[in-house]
Amino acid sequence: MGRRDFITVQISNENTLVQIHKPELLGDKVLSSAHSRSLLKKGWKGSRKSIPAAYLTGYLAGKKALANWCQWCSSLCWY
Repeated sequence: MGRRDFITVQISNENTLVQIHKPELLGDKVLSSAHSRSLLKKGWKGSRKSIPAAYLTGYLAGKKALANWCQWCSSLCWY
């Protein structure tokens, strides 16, 4: 079992899927996920399987992971 989180990128004929995983004994846990279809909602007009779309999808997955981590972290803080 690995100790570090890892990222998987799946590029199909039309879309890109990026997931951030955390390894655990019972199976990997998905911390964050982003699909290139969500880029259309944000105004993306290019191809969803291109390198820039993959970069933006990965960036979006990272932003979601940070937002989830900040919510988790703030529930632990006492202030």
